[in-house]
Amino acid sequence: MRRFLPAVATAAAVLLSIATAHAADTAHLLVQPRALPDFKLTDQAGRTFTRASLSGHWTVLYNGRTQCAVVCPKALRFMDALQKRLGGEAPQLVLVTNAHGLDSPAELKDYVGSFNTGITGLTGRATEVERLQGALRDAGQIWESTDPALALINPQGELVGFVSAPLDARPQVMDVSALVSNSSGSLSRLAR
Repeated sequence: MRRFLPAVATAAAVLLSIATAHAADTAHLLVQPRALPDFKLTDQAGRTFTRASLSGHWTVLYNGRTQCAVVCPKALRFMDALQKRLGGEAPQLVLVTNAHGLDSPAELKDYVGSFNTGITGLTGRATEVERLQGALRDAGQIWESTDPALALINPQGELVGFVSAPLDARPQVMDVSALVSNSSGSLSRLAR
């Protein structure tokens, strides 16, 4: 627990600097990390993706769908810019479809692949998708907005905060990069 407290303090400091550095309050750190419920979804390759898939690395998670013309592409371009900035140190990037039963794994593969092949697209039964999305919604009103909101999940698989619109690629990519790399280029410091 003691080794985890410096990570929380660092995350809080980085997110506080994000919130004060931008005119719009776009970073929202939870007072305490929140455990996510068990869920079982399917990725664009047909593989199972569960809560355990969130452990061991940072994850940036977005709630969207393939038939979204403006908002979803904005969030996926942000994820692409984040991955390009961080390279091998990038967090896991995940799109969870909110179009229950409409976005097949094949459709997700084509859609997320058109932005970045490193983005994982997830679909599943409505009850499973809602279990995950409900936990995110309960954690913050920001997830409910029509503008893109990205959930930040720590290497323990816990929700630690959100980054909300406007997703201006340059400043916010740098802010999220600082959070996940702890300004040292290493994710391992925040994973402890």
